[in-house]
Amino acid sequence: MEDFLEDPETIVLDVRNEYETRIGSFKNSLIPETKHFPDLPEYIQEIKNYLKTRK
Repeated sequence: MEDFLEDPETIVLDVRNEYETRIGSFKNSLIPETKHFPDLPEYIQEIKNYLKTRK
């Protein structure tokens, strides 16, 4: 798992809520800063083009 997380091509989307990610997050992860899980699809739409540029 550590090798996977250290790979610069790996995209980690930390889907925990805003409060939880303020306490801690995964190194180099994308943090949507959503208050509620149902807000996540909107965030994914916002970063869709970025995600297409990655493996």
